[in-house]
Amino acid sequence: MRAYVEGAVHYQGDIVVCSGSTYLVTRDTGRAPPDEEHWICVAAGGLDGLSFRVRGTYQPGEPYSRLDVVALGGGSYVARRNNPGACPGDDWQALCFQGKKGPKGDRGERGPHGSSIAAYELEPERYTLTLNHNDGTSVCINLRPLFEAYDAERCA
Repeated sequence: MRAYVEGAVHYQGDIVVCSGSTYLVTRDTGRAPPDEEHWICVAAGGLDGLSFRVRGTYQPGEPYSRLDVVALGGGSYVARRNNPGACPGDDWQALCFQGKKGPKGDRGERGPHGSSIAAYELEPERYTLTLNHNDGTSVCINLRPLFEAYDAERCA
């Protein structure tokens, strides 16, 4: 990827950056982007992204900025502006609150016993271990990566 150069020929398959956007050249051209016959916009330029910043439990006296998220009293709040003051307050927006515990339900039926290993098969030439369970299922484990990692650590 390179910067677009005014007046230069750009060749099919080139990717260039022009005015904050990224373009792919569809044919050899001297035209400037965003000419749709010669360019495809791969990524349009935009504003810098803004996102929440999780700050943990609210601490009075701690400096907070816009979009900082804090936990307080079973809920969470986001700062609406820099230096929002005490939380909760006018410059904090509640995001969620802890719900109330519902009524206890009836105990369900006991589930079936889980399977257990009934036998195993070790194939040293293939570096595999097969575990056969009492319910008829089996699991094949490739041990080669384990031995390779051990060998690499031992030789280091």
